[in-house]
Amino acid sequence: MLLDTHAFLWFVMGDARLSATARGLTEDAKNERLVSAGSLWKIAVKVSIGKLTLTEPFEVIIPRELSQNGFQILPITVAHLTVLCSLPFHHRDPFDRLLVAQAMADTMPLVSIDPEHSFGHCQRATEMLSLICRIRQVGRTLSFMWIALALAFGTSCAERNERDAAGPVDKRIDYGGHQILGPGFGAFIFVAGGEFTMGRNNGENDDERPEHRVKLSSFFVQRTPVTCGQFVRFLNEARINPSEYLCSQARWAKSGIRLADGKWVCSQGAEAEAACGESWILAERYCEWLSRKSGRKCRLPTEAEWEYVCRGKEGRKFPWGDNEYDLDNKIWRWRYRIGANKVPVGSFPKGAAPEGICDLIGYMDEMCSDWYDPGYYAKSPTNNPRGPIEPISVKEFRNAKVVRGGLERRYRSKGLVGFLRESKFFNILPSIYLPRGWSRDAAVPPSEPRFVYGRLGFRVVVEEHPSVKTCRNR
Repeated sequence: MLLDTHAFLWFVMGDARLSATARGLTEDAKNERLVSAGSLWKIAVKVSIGKLTLTEPFEVIIPRELSQNGFQILPITVAHLTVLCSLPFHHRDPFDRLLVAQAMADTMPLVSIDPEHSFGHCQRATEMLSLICRIRQVGRTLSFMWIALALAFGTSCAERNERDAAGPVDKRIDYGGHQILGPGFGAFIFVAGGEFTMGRNNGENDDERPEHRVKLSSFFVQRTPVTCGQFVRFLNEARINPSEYLCSQARWAKSGIRLADGKWVCSQGAEAEAACGESWILAERYCEWLSRKSGRKCRLPTEAEWEYVCRGKEGRKFPWGDNEYDLDNKIWRWRYRIGANKVPVGSFPKGAAPEGICDLIGYMDEMCSDWYDPGYYAKSPTNNPRGPIEPISVKEFRNAKVVRGGLERRYRSKGLVGFLRESKFFNILPSIYLPRGWSRDAAVPPSEPRFVYGRLGFRVVVEEHPSVKTCRNR
């Protein structure tokens, strides 16, 4: 079994935070116990920069403890690094990611106190032990024993079941962002549930306030907006007529999709561009169609899910962080480029969220499933908010749903500042048109082609299957 860096240090230092079960398994000489060269490297780095103090010099205590306890050093191999390249970014620490890759590549248990080391495959708890104990006797392996021990301190069974999905969702699942719905429907990335602060007290508009805590369950989100190629398939199979998809009649919108001989087709070179979804009505019909095709629950993201993906638990200003440098390599910024034709989705990976989710800011305005209510944040529930149960009665937003991210905000600020922001003729201060992760807007379905907004797109969320495992108190 492979010891996590903390597990190794706690064992060596006699730290009480290592449970009796973990200590007993580590002390058992019948078990093959390994310490990664990566863990030793991490310890040496922390000691050298003053972030870790050992009871004795590194060159004394580490070799002695390895020798006395019969620990073997696990070297870093190409096979380990190959697995590392395919890991999703549920955990950012490079040393910890290496340990997970080594354990997976060598099919050995990882003794860890870090719940993120499960990467969705094991029960998460305050202390996680997912152990495959390789029992050796007389120099050869007699058997493998699978021991799944979720030892939680202060964490209830209900909380553990809610936070974790049991096992694979289906045979096509890949937590690194692959086509879990089958070929042709786009790549999806697993987003682990969590808690974050939604909204912004010092935002530019009243509807961005107040800040409030939100807890979300895990879900899958499409890596990029739905493309023209994907949307055309839906338009044809669902037999959508031109009166239902007005974007085809608004030629100035440059939707990338047109009707030819009674069949919807992509314009030349537009297959990989983001599709103009036109309205939340068509976007929801697409999700229903995709659910029937895939057998999975597909839908538009809630506003809370969209902001969580964009801002993360740390509350970033933009998907990539808080800085506004090098924007030309992070977002499309079509207003400041020659021509307004779209580019293929995923063309700006530097602007992606840490999990690899692209085009959240600066490409298409993205539709959410929530009805728009400028005062909703003040009454939003904490757990999995889904917006108002019905549209508000204000005429301007009577049939409007929330729109997030996108190309530029249609600011509702008043006075001179509002005029400058609304103006289409002032190409100065480009960041003024850059939406933040908390920026909100709304859109209503167009009643005729001249009201079509050609840069209104969407991406799909796939719900995670309910857990089939149970957690019983013993």
